[in-house]
Amino acid sequence: MNYPNREFGYAFDYKLIDWSDIVLMNNIKDIYESSLRNDIKAKVAAKGYNAKNIKLEIEDDEEYTLKKIDIEIYKNMEKDKKDIETIQNVDINISQKSTENDMQEKLSEKDKRKLKDYLSGVYEIDEKNININ
Repeated sequence: MNYPNREFGYAFDYKLIDWSDIVLMNNIKDIYESSLRNDIKAKVAAKGYNAKNIKLEIEDDEEYTLKKIDIEIYKNMEKDKKDIETIQNVDINISQKSTENDMQEKLSEKDKRKLKDYLSGVYEIDEKNININ
């Protein structure tokens, strides 16, 4: 129930608000966002890339509309690197282990465009709202 308040126009009776509903809605949004991140990561991995630092901007509407995606994507070089090591082991004994940074390569602009187009189609979001670093 609203009560007149001279300073702000109206004061709210906070006893009438069911705070458990507000907490539940935030939990649902958090679960949705987490699931969406995992889904994006899996779809990008299926294309042969590694996704890191996925940041999502989601509307607070009933449908939790996805507004923006910021994501770091690297080429998955692990398979290529293993093939090279196998070939090199025939001629040269390599004892170095590859680090995670060795297994990553930045995407070309062509690869970025392809992934933007793909993610745009899957998640129904405008390509200009997808930022790939």
